Amino acid sequence: MDHELMSMWLSVDPMADKYPGISPYAYCAWNPIILCDPSGAIIDTATVPQLVWNLVNPESESYNKEFAQVFDELAKDPHTLFQFCHWSKPEYVGDRQINGRFECAGQDGDIWIAKICYTTDSKNRVLFEEMYHAKQLLTGDLGFVKQGTAGEEVYALLAIDYDDEIAAKNWAYANTRGPLARWLGIETIWTKDDLKRDGYKLTDSETAMQVYQTAMEKSNLRLHEFDANGWIISSAYHFKKKN
Repeated sequence: MDHELMSMWLSVDPMADKYPGISPYAYCAWNPIILCDPSGAIIDTATVPQLVWNLVNPESESYNKEFAQVFDELAKDPHTLFQFCHWSKPEYVGDRQINGRFECAGQDGDIWIAKICYTTDSKNRVLFEEMYHAKQLLTGDLGFVKQGTAGEEVYALLAIDYDDEIAAKNWAYANTRGPLARWLGIETIWTKDDLKRDGYKLTDSETAMQVYQTAMEKSNLRLHEFDANGWIISSAYHFKKKN
């Protein structure tokens, strides 16, 4: 980093391929006053709300170490450009209220676009939950598969199961408890029965992996066709080997 200019890298940004419209030497998209990028690896800054910047800024009163660690993991992944999408109101599927979603928008060149969609709630638990789902993409716990007729860019979650959803909700609740709840050791532990009561219709972990394997076989893809970083080599799938 050129500390006198404070606006450009002295070498090419390692994430430059993610931002073809910005100079590979640009620091924080030429906006060093508002944005911070110590490593040169960054999420789509144009979509990051102030709420998230506060959560990942150690000098902010809202700083959350666990959230910041996940943010850093997402930012360093060279295969996926993560974007934030704030919903002004929930979506509905029948009578069921959907407050957030982790979704895939397809590819832009060699880079996959993933969206962390959320509505605002008092403790930011929806945002935390969807962030954890994004982390699960990097650990191989879930993925995306292209669906629909030729030419349609519609992707569905692949291999998500009850364990994945429970892990995301429990992580969100554990890391958004207030100081008093933390001091008293008060926790909210989600279970499979809780999810079913809320209308979730998922599969068990073993079934989810079978679905993944069947999808690979139907597409005539061998299960070992992954790149050096563990990502499946296919324009129809965005999935990583489970760590």
